[in-house]
Amino acid sequence: MTGGDDAELRFVGFFPVEGDTAIAELMSGDDIWGDLRLDGIDLAARGPARTAHAVVQLRLFPPPDGRAYWDFGFEEAQGLLSRAKAWLLKNEHGRIPDAAEEGS
Repeated sequence: MTGGDDAELRFVGFFPVEGDTAIAELMSGDDIWGDLRLDGIDLAARGPARTAHAVVQLRLFPPPDGRAYWDFGFEEAQGLLSRAKAWLLKNEHGRIPDAAEEGS
C-alpha cells in the first residue's frame, strides 16, 4: 500500500507479523525517515472501538549518509502523516478479532 501521489514523500503500509497491527513506513525517495503505528489497540473489539483509546506513535529515524537533518516541506509532511494515519485507522477498523483476541 502506497499513500499519496508524490514521488518524493510517501508511505508504504505493511504488516510485520500476523496478528500485529499495521505500520506505515514514511519514505523520502528510497530512504525511510520514520514510521507511524498505533499503540493501545483494543484487540478484542470490533470496528472503531478497536482504536477508541489508541495513540498514534511517530518514530523518526536519522538521515542516511551522515546528513544532519531531513529537508522537506511542512505541509507535504503533514499531509503524508494524515494520509498514513487514516490508512492505519481504516485498516484496524476493518480487522476482525480472532479467537485468541476475543478470549475464546
